[in-house]
Order: sequence, then structure tokens, then C-alpha cells
Amino acid sequence: CCMIDMGDDFLNAKLAVNAKTIYHYTSMSTLPVFFEDKADLYCTNTECLNDPTEFSFGPYSFVDYLKEKGRIEEWQEKQLRSDLAKKLEETWVNNWVMSFSEAEDDLSQWRGYVSNVTGGYAIGFNTAKIVEALEELTRQDKINKLDNIPLLTKCLYLGRDEGVKALYDEIMCRYSSEFKSYFEGRDTESKSIILGAILFATLPIKHGAFYAEKEARIIMPITGLDYSKVEILGGKPRMPVGIPSLGKPLYSYLDTIYISPHGNTQALLAQATWLKNKYRATFEVVRSKIPYDPSR
Repeated sequence: CCMIDMGDDFLNAKLAVNAKTIYHYTSMSTLPVFFEDKADLYCTNTECLNDPTEFSFGPYSFVDYLKEKGRIEEWQEKQLRSDLAKKLEETWVNNWVMSFSEAEDDLSQWRGYVSNVTGGYAIGFNTAKIVEALEELTRQDKINKLDNIPLLTKCLYLGRDEGVKALYDEIMCRYSSEFKSYFEGRDTESKSIILGAILFATLPIKHGAFYAEKEARIIMPITGLDYSKVEILGGKPRMPVGIPSLGKPLYSYLDTIYISPHGNTQALLAQATWLKNKYRATFEVVRSKIPYDPSR
């Protein structure tokens, strides 16, 4: 899979999305948008997420880990926290993300992201096809000497995934000489490398309380934001990933569409089936196996 890369396959293995299908839970009215001629996947700026502080959670938990393990002294901790805070403030506008879940037909996802009134869908994207598309977009960006590369990664949950500690150890080990120079104040290059590596590698780290979400993300760490590419929908800025440029319609990346367990099942089923037939798509339309309960 195409993941965040620190020079070898370490992060690829730790952060690979292993599920065959990843799901985007959404409302009834959103589904037709995925079938428009120029339909694309859209990342939202991290400041507009339900909890924008989650993107500082990973970097600061990394500092906590180093302190707990005795890898840094108190003055080093203060310096690192201060520099990370400044770096986050400088770069927040360049961090964009779209969320999926590896959880299939999941009640907590239905509750959190789908209206109880109209119901909605869990739109299942084929992971391998998404990875292939992102790899091609990455190849094109490199040819055009751009750094706006979309990445697919699963989230790791502090306190629930052992991979978090392994990731933090790897960062400290991989950049040991840069850490040494950074704390000695010898050069600004080491500082830039250290802060960039921490922010980049810890983007997928979340608090263990959110473990049930089984989140996977497309992350776009953009260098030099081009505001002309940003679209505004419902007051939130969105950045297109670029799927239409690959020549295949977005619906061709779908495996399954789940119908939510709400009272609007017949209308939801009719819309999804009609869209499938109209566009001669090959995805499967499936009713949720969760019993309908209006009290939910």
C-alpha cells in the first residue's frame, strides 16, 4: 500500500489499511454527488473537523512518551513542545483529511454520521483501487515536481495499539543524530527535519477512546496551499484529491453500498439501486443487518 514513508517499509507495514473495503458513512442526499461527471473525493481542513485538536494529539503524545521513557530532560521537553506548537500554528492550513472507517455496517458509525430522520449510506470503497489511484496521483505529482501527495493510512490508537510505541521508538532511532544536533542548537536544518518528521509521522495517532471508530484516512499534507483549488461547502473548505484526472468515474471504485437501519429503508434502497442501474455500476447494494429501532 502507498502510505507515509520514512525511507523504507516500516511505516507502510504499521499504517497499512488491511481491510478490503473502507466505508464512508454519509447522508441520503450525498450519495448522488458521488455519481456526478466530475465527482471526486474531498479532504477537509483539519481545523474544521469535529475535534481539530486531534491533530496535535499525536505530536504531544510523542513528547509525553519520550519524557516517560527518560529519553529527554525537562528542558528538552519544554523546547520540543514550544517548537511543535509554533510549527502546528504555522502549518495547520496545509493539513487536509478525509475520513473512512474499516467498520462494516457499524451501529456507532450509523449513530454518529447518519441522520435519524432520513437515514443514509455506508459507501464502501475498494481499498486496493483507492491505493492504486493515490499511487498514480503521487507519481504524477512527482513528475510535475509537486509535494501535494495524498496518502492512505489507518489510525493507530494510543493505549490500544502497540504499534504506537513502536512508531515513536522508530522516530527517535531514525533521527537520533538530528535530535542530538537539534537539542545542542547546532543548526536549523536538524530542527526542521525533526519537527517535520514528528508532525508527519504522528498524524494518524488518535486517543484510545476512539478505538471503535477503526478510522482510515486520506491525508494530504500540502506544501504551499493553492487557494484556487479550495471549494467551500456548508462553510467548510474542501480540497479535491484528483480522482477525475485518472479517467475513471468515482463510482467505479465502489464495492458495496450499505443501506442504513432507519425507517426510510425503501427510499434509500430505491435511490441506490436506481443509481447503480443508471450508471451500469458493479457495486453491491446491501441492507444493514442491524434491526431498525426508532429510539436510536
